Amino acid sequence: MQARVVVVGAVGKVDVLTYAVPAAFGARIAPGHRVLVPLRSRKVTAVVLEILDGAEQAGELKPILELLEPKPLFDRPHLQLFEFLSNYYMVALADAYRSIIPAAARVESKTVYQLAREPDRLRAATMTDSERALVEALGRRPMTARQLARLDAGGTGMLAALGALSAEGIVTARSATRGRRREVAGMIRVRLCDSRGVRGPKQRELVSLLAGAGSSGLTIEEIERAIPGARPVIRALARRGLVTLDSCTPPANADDGVFGTQAAQPPYALTPEQVEAISLIRPRIAERSFQPFLLYGVTGSGKTEVYLQLAAATLEAGRQVVVLVPEIALADELVRSFRARFGSLVGVAHSAQTVTERWASWMATLGGEARIMIGPRSLIFAPIPDPGLIVVDEEHDAAYKSEEGIRYHARDLAVALGRFARCPVVLGSATPSAESFFNARRGRYRMLRLARRVAGRPMAEVEVIDLRQEMAAARAAGAQADARRS
Repeated sequence: MQARVVVVGAVGKVDVLTYAVPAAFGARIAPGHRVLVPLRSRKVTAVVLEILDGAEQAGELKPILELLEPKPLFDRPHLQLFEFLSNYYMVALADAYRSIIPAAARVESKTVYQLAREPDRLRAATMTDSERALVEALGRRPMTARQLARLDAGGTGMLAALGALSAEGIVTARSATRGRRREVAGMIRVRLCDSRGVRGPKQRELVSLLAGAGSSGLTIEEIERAIPGARPVIRALARRGLVTLDSCTPPANADDGVFGTQAAQPPYALTPEQVEAISLIRPRIAERSFQPFLLYGVTGSGKTEVYLQLAAATLEAGRQVVVLVPEIALADELVRSFRARFGSLVGVAHSAQTVTERWASWMATLGGEARIMIGPRSLIFAPIPDPGLIVVDEEHDAAYKSEEGIRYHARDLAVALGRFARCPVVLGSATPSAESFFNARRGRYRMLRLARRVAGRPMAEVEVIDLRQEMAAARAAGAQADARRS
């Protein structure tokens, strides 16, 4: 059995390669799995694209080394989306994956050199300047070849010295893997072991906080809220054995008095237009069929309530919900509405997250802890399994266009993902983009109008002002004032 994989590690122009699947992985490996593969002298992260049964390959293939997750990171619709992204926007498939997968999810190996033994007196006396500098540097800490080359100010003497000392056994090389362990702030619990030997006010403050927490300890997230910037202090105490770091599993979907997957009644009676929109989209969710809808509704017409009702229907069908917003900082009301209705089932992604926090939100979604994800354009790439509804709020907003790295439009990718996942896509706006309006006029999208505000609220008053008359009146008033002064 063989597997075609796309290499995610930074390895130049390497794109898609084929590896042998060990017998131990045969029953578990599937497209979308994140794996560790050998490449030249390194180990790099890759994503499985396809499993090839009985395919013949000339020569001997290297085997996949490890499955990095028990289940696939991406499902089939997302793999198809990334291939569409590569073809439509004309970028290499590997570049597409590298821009999507956060650095926190990449496991890579590197060769590290360290001092095996001190040179004898005779050898030390005959050392060149480069060899002496190399021994002194490795005596302080292990280093990579690139780090050692920087000590030589761009010359080749350091690398030549490295080869000579390695041949003599004074320097040895070992393979170090980075990125395998990813600590999530809310899932690592810190416990106090010993309070002796504490140095500095920050360490004393942290020890005092942990002592008050007792044997249960505190998560890194809780400590950060109490003592901003505490992570380096935690690492320092952990290295000295004064605290321990243990993994903990947060309670999934804790009951916090919310409605769960049930659609709560809105604070007002739904308008006939809302009822019609929901009745037309809901069957698509139940049938698992693709259909783009343009929800063209004036401000205050209840588009958010339509989203909420459809999200409840999607959860009842056992599928997930993706809600895209132009910028999470400008969508407070939408986020509050979803959290008030669905509570802990709602996860939020935003651009201020670190790569580790972004990876943690991905894992929460993959594990089913967050079944409704709200976020900006990059959320379209998150590994949300089996999406049953995709909502693009304020679909006309230019923030959905990416102008850095790969140029893409998240609204168009949302429609593509809906087609691959066989689910409805709702594009909501009070002022639709010209492209979406044109697609609705041509029949590619189905337009749903919300022309009235909810609860019979009046539309905002509009007054047309003729600026020509305003300017003429201002000039006349100015002329009269000048005449009085004269």
